[in-house]
Amino acid sequence: MKDWQHGFDIDYLKGIEKKYEDYNKYTLSPFAKYKKNNIAEGLFKGTLTILDDAMLEVVESKSASNITMHGDTVIAKKQKGDMTVGKLVGNLDTIKKCLEYPTDMHGLAPRDVWLYVWAENKEHCKLAEDSG
Repeated sequence: MKDWQHGFDIDYLKGIEKKYEDYNKYTLSPFAKYKKNNIAEGLFKGTLTILDDAMLEVVESKSASNITMHGDTVIAKKQKGDMTVGKLVGNLDTIKKCLEYPTDMHGLAPRDVWLYVWAENKEHCKLAEDSG
């Protein structure tokens, strides 16, 4: 077993990666794809949430940081404690319920929630709009 696997079976990681095929088809770079090594890291850190029929990544900001578009255009600023939700796959109703009452990893309500979706994924864009 490789160190990057963090103790997770390779077939388990590949099975999750297969469920991310729809997400990964929107990426323009192979480095942006959510692959087995990223999945292992998310599971190890507790940021990847696996539900019965959906998955998403939830990350708490450890410090303030800029949100940029196209590499250098600042469009917003995350604050420490804000939540970033992304890497959505699966049942949109399940994901929407998760977005209604988001909490950080300590069970506390965050200051703000930032939802990342691919602009080309019209279903996820509608989910973002419907979720406010």
